[in-house]
Amino acid sequence: MPHRHLAPLLAALLALAVQAAPGNGDPGTQPEDRSHLPQLGDPYLPPAARKPAQRTPLAGAALQAQARAKLQQRFAAADTLKTGSISLAQAKAAGLGYVVQHFAEIDRQGSGRVSFEQVERHQQNPR
Repeated sequence: MPHRHLAPLLAALLALAVQAAPGNGDPGTQPEDRSHLPQLGDPYLPPAARKPAQRTPLAGAALQAQARAKLQQRFAAADTLKTGSISLAQAKAAGLGYVVQHFAEIDRQGSGRVSFEQVERHQQNPR
């Protein structure tokens, strides 16, 4: 039978692989330190038993404040010239859809630029 020589060969290869594995051949070799890596959650824990992220649900004034802050950030990012106002092209480039759709109404003076305060006034009292 030609396979009878295969078992000793496989045993020898397995012994070499075990010796070559890190930390096996040399008694002075330590396993790699992984304490600096982030600890991941237990993948074997059922989803129902996992703790959900602690978030405070936003409503009312808190939600409005968060929406205002986000809009103000996006507006500031669109104001590439740092003038305190943006043009229609800048509003389009920043994806400020409300400002783009109502640009002419917000820009009552016809200056071609709108400030964040003008946008807020228009949101509170659209005409």
